[in-house]
Amino acid sequence: WPQVTIGYHNGGQIGTLHEDGCPDSTASFCESLSTMLSAVQSNSRLSQLATVEGKLKQITVFPKSPSFAEECWALITHVACLIQPAGVKLVRSSHSFDLLPADVTKLNVIAYLSNREDGSDVLAIGDMGRWPGNDHELLSHPYSLSVDQVSPDRDTCWNLASPGVRGVQATLELLRRIKVNSQGIARLVLPHTLRKGPK
Repeated sequence: WPQVTIGYHNGGQIGTLHEDGCPDSTASFCESLSTMLSAVQSNSRLSQLATVEGKLKQITVFPKSPSFAEECWALITHVACLIQPAGVKLVRSSHSFDLLPADVTKLNVIAYLSNREDGSDVLAIGDMGRWPGNDHELLSHPYSLSVDQVSPDRDTCWNLASPGVRGVQATLELLRRIKVNSQGIARLVLPHTLRKGPK
């Protein structure tokens, strides 16, 4: 458990699996998000379509049905444009939307691991690599792979999974392709057909 690091709430809190105090449920809600939380919660249409939850350094909006997702996103961005909250960013996952302070990023987990492992390179894998996906910052890291959406950056955020394979199955496929030699150096061994060509 001490060897498993978890970035909670999009990297807002970082700890290892054996730390019972992480995430810290006693911490107060982030002050910079308070105005935005009130505005989102008071939107009558959004309250019909979704549930809103404010925790620590994150506001999460969960659509009550997948068919409500696009209208929910439109309402959230509309409210944000009206308020123009300083230092607040919006990202989306496959099932929810998050509003975060500017300093909360999944790249904090990369920095934490790099420092903990004495600067070793870190491989990042995510699924929402295209903005406003909640992995678009994480997958801007030089060593990153996507198991679904990719960014327009041709130098990183590559999807190297087999055609038609996404999400968890694509992640497992990539992890199975990682081979570690006797010196502890890891390599991603790809089929010949994936070694060349555009992103």
